[in-house]
Amino acid sequence: MTVNTAFNPGAFQANVFQHTASPYIYPNDLMNLSIEINGVDVTEFLDLETFEVTIVSVLKKIPECTFDLFDVPTSVSIEKWMPVEIKDNVDVIFSGYVMNPEGAESELTYCINWTVACVGQAKLLSTKLVRAQKFDNQLDSYIINYLITTYLPEIDALTYVSTLRTFPEIPFGRKYLNDVLDYLCSITGGSYYIDYTKALHYFGSEVVSSSFGFSDTPDLSTTYPYRGFRQIDNGNENYNVVEIVGGNYLSEYETVYLAGNGASNRISLPLKYHNVSVWRNDGTELSPIWKQLWVKTAYLSQLEWTDDCLFYFEEKVLEQTAAWPNLTNAIKLTGQYEAKLRVRVEDPDAISAAGREIEYPYYDDSIIDKEVARALGRELLARSANSKTYKFETEKRGLIAGMMVPVKNDTFSVNTSLLIQKVTTNISIGGMVKSVVEVGKYHPNLVDILIGLKKASAKSETYTSEGSLDSLKTFTESVSVTETTSVTAS
Repeated sequence: MTVNTAFNPGAFQANVFQHTASPYIYPNDLMNLSIEINGVDVTEFLDLETFEVTIVSVLKKIPECTFDLFDVPTSVSIEKWMPVEIKDNVDVIFSGYVMNPEGAESELTYCINWTVACVGQAKLLSTKLVRAQKFDNQLDSYIINYLITTYLPEIDALTYVSTLRTFPEIPFGRKYLNDVLDYLCSITGGSYYIDYTKALHYFGSEVVSSSFGFSDTPDLSTTYPYRGFRQIDNGNENYNVVEIVGGNYLSEYETVYLAGNGASNRISLPLKYHNVSVWRNDGTELSPIWKQLWVKTAYLSQLEWTDDCLFYFEEKVLEQTAAWPNLTNAIKLTGQYEAKLRVRVEDPDAISAAGREIEYPYYDDSIIDKEVARALGRELLARSANSKTYKFETEKRGLIAGMMVPVKNDTFSVNTSLLIQKVTTNISIGGMVKSVVEVGKYHPNLVDILIGLKKASAKSETYTSEGSLDSLKTFTESVSVTETTSVTAS
């Protein structure tokens, strides 16, 4: 739809940018909106004069959309997980699923008034759990394609998936697909999203630049106006020291010597050990005679001979039939100790600037490699460094989170390309569009400190090889839930 009304400098014109050098109203191109739910066009049930359509696009988050429909016949079904598609003329501007439909009986007709909340295609990634999976010496692109193809084959995970890194070893234990992708991105520095055609984009430097910018001196050709320009510097989301607390890892093989007291046949170990070999000193301090003992698993075996030794793994105890020698080197043990991975990563410049350390703990039991933990710590610190953002309103549409857009504002001395972190678009009567845009400094990892990406409290189950047996344990049972509904598990 095009509005051809000429510019009138002597009269107020609502929702337009009046530029004395231009004979046209801005914006002069309005949206031709249409909405389909499950393939049914429901545009006629909108009341945009009173209730707007709102689309929210946030960096590294699932897009959301809400709208209201009025006097919808009962023959038009609106249920959760029905596909939704919103178009501007022929261009798709939102695609996803109904997630929270709320219906109320109309007071005027025997129809239904609906408030519909929708989510984007990326919601599919949080519907599938990756069970016990472990990859050795595999590319991130292979891991992503394998997991998506295995658990969510309707997503294209090949066409737009880049290769950023090889993982020597990476385990997953009952993580959602979106958590797996978030974790991979935190290590590789990549980002991802699912487009309107259900294609997964995974990339390290795929930054889409807007074909236009925004300025306080717009030319209405390459730059466009805005209102309410604000600068926000959020110190609540800042930290300059990160402590990564991961899962348990095994050390290299080491040898330790333990003291006996000549009175007890049990001795405590300093740590939990794996793959243990034990020797007893049957000689003296200066002239040891090492007798290798037969190590048995406690509770499953028992002591029978003087050369036997029971190993209590959880209790961290060694036991034999007689008392251990009263020697400082009574026992020689070799094995791999089990320890909790803890890595501390600091940003010295940020500490100096703040004048203090601001710490942030991050917990993930699936991290068992120190280099991976250090890389994740550097990534989290990089996110925290870019907390300054800007917000403004505009009628120019076509913006989505993740785009780079030129922004000029002389008051705040801004004249650079910034990363769009969030766009909230409201569509009202006649196709009028108003968007609230939030932008910040570009970071190669497409940081989104604005929305406080914090997953510290969310632990996932640690990978165990036993989890791979899940697929072999199948059964079927039917449970009656109501008179008309049954649930089948297989």
